[in-house]
Amino acid sequence: MQLGSNENGYSYANSVYASGSDVYVAGGEGEYPTLWKINGTNLTPIQLTGKGFTNSVYISGSDVYVVGHGIGFNATLWKVNGTNITSMSLNNNGGGSSIAYSVYISGSNIYVGGEESSKAILWKVNGTTVSSTRFGEERGLANSVYIFGSDVYVVGVAYDGKLWKVNGAYVTTTNLGDCEPRSVFVK
Repeated sequence: MQLGSNENGYSYANSVYASGSDVYVAGGEGEYPTLWKINGTNLTPIQLTGKGFTNSVYISGSDVYVVGHGIGFNATLWKVNGTNITSMSLNNNGGGSSIAYSVYISGSNIYVGGEESSKAILWKVNGTTVSSTRFGEERGLANSVYIFGSDVYVVGVAYDGKLWKVNGAYVTTTNLGDCEPRSVFVK
């Protein structure tokens, strides 16, 4: 099944999430962030707002969340509910570039891993409130987020590969050596 129309030069897919009989794919067509909904042989493209790129998709109830960045490298969280599409900037630092790479939902909290001003960061969104935890001052990024119990696990890079475990304001860091971990799962 071909996702994109190639009208905008190229198409890409970065993340997939299945819910019931629906499969959602986050990607884009050229500079246009796109979410594709697949149900059997039916393919529905959903054009997200603005220009930009998507990196991850997560479903919670009837809401589909997509993260990436908009124009000017501004980390963005899109929320899709039926035909209603909203977006929110995650940028905290008033002007530095930022990219969101991973999204995970737990209760009413949305956790987003990424980078802001070339530093690894975890954003926590609750309603319209955005808070953040920056992982050191080294150049880096947070590639993946997973929640297990009350702990938030994040993997990425800050000089070397890292695993960060966040519980409230407390952060534990495990150095993984010379690597760039891309995904985390806890069982």
